[in-house]
Amino acid sequence: MTGMADGGRMRTRLRALDWFNFLVANVQTGFGAFVAVHLTAAAWTQGQIGLALSVGTMAAIASQVPAGALVDALPSKRLAAQIACVAIAASALLIGA
Repeated sequence: MTGMADGGRMRTRLRALDWFNFLVANVQTGFGAFVAVHLTAAAWTQGQIGLALSVGTMAAIASQVPAGALVDALPSKRLAAQIACVAIAASALLIGA
């Protein structure tokens, strides 16, 4: 019976992780539109906005492997996820301010 209970808990945790990843990716995807509107209001040209968004995307791609290795090395994955969520929220507040 213990194996069945552990399997159910693991499925629940994995489902929660799937939802967490889905929602965080949704938030991150939405940032591009807000940044573009903010930069347009600051009188940036379309070319400058495209370059800024492209540089941000390239930086995100380049940092995925080192950041993944860092998270794998951390003993508390949950703390890393919480810190990432706080960073996303702080970014949103800075854009809004």
